Amino acid sequence: SRFFLFTSREPLEPEGDDAVGRDVFNEKPSADDLALAQRDAKGPLPRLACINTSYGEVHVKLFPDECPKTVENFTTHARQGYYDGVLFHRVIKGFMCQTGDPLGDGTGGTSIWGHEFEDEFHRSLRHDRPFTVSMANAGPNTNGSQFFITFRKTEHLDGKHVVFGRVVDGMSVVHAVEEVATAEGGPPSQPVVVTRCGEMERVAVEVEESESEEEAEEAEEAEEEEKGVVEEVVEEVDGAAVAEAGTAGAAALATAAVATAAMATAARAAAARATAKRAAVTLAMTGLRRRLAASP
Repeated sequence: SRFFLFTSREPLEPEGDDAVGRDVFNEKPSADDLALAQRDAKGPLPRLACINTSYGEVHVKLFPDECPKTVENFTTHARQGYYDGVLFHRVIKGFMCQTGDPLGDGTGGTSIWGHEFEDEFHRSLRHDRPFTVSMANAGPNTNGSQFFITFRKTEHLDGKHVVFGRVVDGMSVVHAVEEVATAEGGPPSQPVVVTRCGEMERVAVEVEESESEEEAEEAEEAEEEEKGVVEEVVEEVDGAAVAEAGTAGAAALATAAVATAAMATAARAAAARATAKRAAVTLAMTGLRRRLAASP
């Protein structure tokens, strides 16, 4: 998208210390500039995440303004399923639980960029309370994919590990994980697995879509059941009674059956769940049976 314009006039450049003789607009952007541009192109970073574990859900508030690169790394891994099926490989009672290593032993894992990235310490984010979500590392500027959740305040970790989130819901789940800690502080006595991890908005949409599919299937089953009940009621009408009632009586019965089916359909559409729909259909069918039983 770049182009050059040439003139016959010599360019006017500043003299003295400012005479750098460089065209900064045509210089190759730095890696940090490229990363920042790519991050801005993706839109705002998430502020809420959900860590589903074999013990329950843990909801985490994220801090993309204070540590954007760390949050981007975590949420991108989560969105791509990097953490799904990963163990909490280290649980120390009264201290913390650690996960994020696909190898499951604390020696693996990498960032979304394929290499370690720098620390993003912020003075407002400290290990001053329980349920702090922080990056695990092997020293300064060695962040990868592993992270941990604290069971109590661990202020001695300030300036050593990057805090990028706080647990806002699911504290009881974190406590439950703490209870399976071993005395040696290694793998828990019972496996604790991250079954699914993602942004709260994305998880909510996927759950809603799943529930909508289930409701559609239940509605279809209810409709089939309703048709079967209507057919059963019509078949129960005694043939002799229909013959005696004549053509007008048969038409009236058929009209009643159609009306009942229409009422059941309307009730099904208005009901919030399939159970309510089936209940409405059953009630309508009971009324039809009574009317048919009372007819001559």
